[in-house]
Amino acid sequence: GQRYRNTAEDLAKLDQKYCAELGRFSFKETDTCHSFFGRFSPLSNHFQSKMEIDGLVYSNVEQYYYCAKAREHGDVALERKLLTVNNPVEVKQMGRKLGDTRAWNSAKRSIMQRGVMEKFKQNEEAKKYLLRTGERVIGEASPHDRFWGTGFGLRHEMSLDPGSWVGENALGKVLMEVRRQLRG
Repeated sequence: GQRYRNTAEDLAKLDQKYCAELGRFSFKETDTCHSFFGRFSPLSNHFQSKMEIDGLVYSNVEQYYYCAKAREHGDVALERKLLTVNNPVEVKQMGRKLGDTRAWNSAKRSIMQRGVMEKFKQNEEAKKYLLRTGERVIGEASPHDRFWGTGFGLRHEMSLDPGSWVGENALGKVLMEVRRQLRG
């Protein structure tokens, strides 16, 4: 896997460069809020950030999350297949077919918390990027996900107004808790 050796500031510059090339941007921030979306943001579960958890190597948090979901559903074959897929979009499509159970719904936050924590503990530059957000409220600017995201895309004027978010922003809350724990 690729190792990220850039500084947090370099990552922010790369983030802007790549997104400019794509005609997109992956974060906006004010003094009080940092909203992000997409694979170029080190805060994203789709960001390539190799990590090892319980002896298995994952390419990104999305892969870890959906492998855990397959395991929770007892689908060993799907878990093995997911471990071979490095594209987080494909992983998500495959993993979502499992559906949600009561057991999964009660476990998914702690599973996400563990994956996100391990990502930042094992990837120093991504950790620096997270810590660079300071005390800002962090929001995943997903217009389609009202559980993990804010319910607003980055282009929406409310993407930087946490009081107006219609989503639960569970991923943002996980990121802020991980940031707090990493500071000690």
